[in-house]
Amino acid sequence: MRRPSTCGRWSIWITAPYEQIHGWVVGGNKEFKHYAYHGYYALDYTLLDRNIGTEDAWNILNNEGYHCQFEGGWKTITDSPIVGRALTACFIPSRPDLEKSIKDKGKKEGRIGNTNSWPIDALSKGDVYVADGFGKIANGTLIGDNLGNSIYARSGNGVVFDASARDLEGLSEIAGFNAFVRDWDPTYLKDEMLIGLNTPIRIGHAVVLPGDLVLARKEGVVFIPAHLAEKAPAPELRAALDGDHVGRDGVTREGAPVQQQDPVSLLG
Repeated sequence: MRRPSTCGRWSIWITAPYEQIHGWVVGGNKEFKHYAYHGYYALDYTLLDRNIGTEDAWNILNNEGYHCQFEGGWKTITDSPIVGRALTACFIPSRPDLEKSIKDKGKKEGRIGNTNSWPIDALSKGDVYVADGFGKIANGTLIGDNLGNSIYARSGNGVVFDASARDLEGLSEIAGFNAFVRDWDPTYLKDEMLIGLNTPIRIGHAVVLPGDLVLARKEGVVFIPAHLAEKAPAPELRAALDGDHVGRDGVTREGAPVQQQDPVSLLG
């Protein structure tokens, strides 16, 4: 295509995939009214746009050399997407001596309850609880409706489990909550223990780090490395990833996001 000499310079504007304010806004000097566009008016610089497609996200990662960030084959409560930052947990089959050591260490650190509740206690608004439960179904139910309510109260978000969950009927009554799990099962969690919190984990074919951006849709789940978001041109996004961030309700929240929290070693 020929570029007319009067058109000046051409450029490609790279926009981070964040949901924009809906409707008309005014400029900085309030001189003119215009519609929000290309990254100036993000609702929340810590969250992906829920409208971004799975294939769009996968193509970006694939082009960057990240070929192991998608996992499919899920059962869900609803078709609603889950979008947020990953808080990770790793579970393994239980072993009495090791489990006692972990619980003793947790007690010294002030942790309460069974180890499957410790990741829930660490959640903050916007987090997506992502757990490697080694694909266990029977006696691998990481949550039921009681823990589901606790998760949603703390995070306002859902979960992604390479494991099962119980009480589908009760979980479906939690308005706004969704879960991506391998299956539903009526059994209770048994012979399983937490071995890592906010550590790198494997979810099927994907590798997940704490703080990764999670995009879970009907087609499957994409885990987007946090540092790719940091490459976005919006300085507000980098500030959000570094510390305080402004949420959808306009409130500035303090504290390090999950990708900056130290991984918790439950051994030694």
